[in-house]
Amino acid sequence: MVVYVTILLLVLVAHVSSSLKRDTSDVIAHIRRSSDADVIPKNGASPVRVRLGLGLSDILGADPETNLLDLVVWQMTSWDNKALAWNRSVTSAATVSIGRQQIWTPGLAVYNAVDSPTPLSPDLAVVSRDGKVTWIPSLRFRTSCDLSGVKTTSGAECQVKIGPWTYSTDDVRLVTSGLASVDVTHFSPDSKFEVIKTSVRQNKVRYSCCPDEYDDVTFSITLREKQAG
Repeated sequence: MVVYVTILLLVLVAHVSSSLKRDTSDVIAHIRRSSDADVIPKNGASPVRVRLGLGLSDILGADPETNLLDLVVWQMTSWDNKALAWNRSVTSAATVSIGRQQIWTPGLAVYNAVDSPTPLSPDLAVVSRDGKVTWIPSLRFRTSCDLSGVKTTSGAECQVKIGPWTYSTDDVRLVTSGLASVDVTHFSPDSKFEVIKTSVRQNKVRYSCCPDEYDDVTFSITLREKQAG
């Protein structure tokens, strides 16, 4: 009897596992059919609202001679694309992971980076049943700022400015949802530097090149080198 029950349970587990895999495959196939990476998922004339935050993982270097700051961050972004949503009655899968290149993304850039950011995580996004897309790449990049005070008690303040590279506010609006600081929850305790304070400021800018306005978010980080002892 025990053997029979064990076999039955194994069969049920295998069936559920097979069903979940089939469900996930169905959802990914649906997303691929419904998504065009080059077409912005606007709702009529309304711009796509992109929620943006920044998590600081580590400070790898802060050189007062070159004024180069070397950071590892999580760029926390999410937005809604209703074309990717699926019905609960069709499949039980609540979320799926999919290659970021297969769906539209807001084309965010670190405006004040001195070189191209290096991706440190798989280039995957998570799509939820309601069409919410969450994309949180881990990136390493360098920015330029005045680091003359990094060895002092008051520290040095540096900024990370992020915004869409081509989309104006007619197409993409950045939303911080009242976010007041950079997330340092997972900041490396082994870093040679410590974070004194952070702040977040949302901006709307009109550049000389273009007639439209563009959103960006400036994340300010005040840091200092840890003192021995």
